[in-house]
Amino acid sequence: MFKLLLVCSGGYTSSTIAHKIGEYIEANQLPFVVKSTNAAVGLLLCREYDLTLLSPQVGFTYELFEKKMKVSGKTPLLLDKEEYFGGNAEKIMRRAEEKLRRAERKPLRAAFVCGEKETYLFKKCFNGVQLLSQEKKMNLEVSLHQQREILGQDFSCDIIVFDFSFSFKGTGNPQRGFFGVKQIPFFILHLYYFSSGDYAEVIKQIFTEYNLAYENLEIS
Repeated sequence: MFKLLLVCSGGYTSSTIAHKIGEYIEANQLPFVVKSTNAAVGLLLCREYDLTLLSPQVGFTYELFEKKMKVSGKTPLLLDKEEYFGGNAEKIMRRAEEKLRRAERKPLRAAFVCGEKETYLFKKCFNGVQLLSQEKKMNLEVSLHQQREILGQDFSCDIIVFDFSFSFKGTGNPQRGFFGVKQIPFFILHLYYFSSGDYAEVIKQIFTEYNLAYENLEIS
């Protein structure tokens, strides 16, 4: 779950915009939460958030926030007047996602989890992801795991891909969800994906869309 901090001069305008952003996040089931505050408090809290959004009114504080956040390897995002005062939550969130996942050029860390019987097929899929990475179509770090190894495992990744044999308590095989204490986004790679043979393109498409529809589930 990504935490966003929205900062303006007094905090009143940002609370209104944050409400609109929150409605957009809820409507689209995105893995984000947003909090609003003023510049003084924002400078104290910014290191605790994944991304700090600065309103146009506090644009002059950009360098202060940049310096404060430098130790954590983050930089703030300055919103323009049109998107901010227009309350364009969709545009703001698109820029926030772009900033978090691409602008900093950090690789997407994916953990592939499969059963013993599906290892052969999953290795083909796994190799498809490696091919994507090698061709620089996507910036990825990938790892392969057996289902028997994952209980109690502290995953350090951005997304988990389960094979079609994986099941959740009382829910069958949902397409997407959140996994474990860290609530890491996951999706189930269904059998028909394997039959397509074009693993690289399948994974590219799913990874591009993986933030669209989640629900909280328990592992069985």
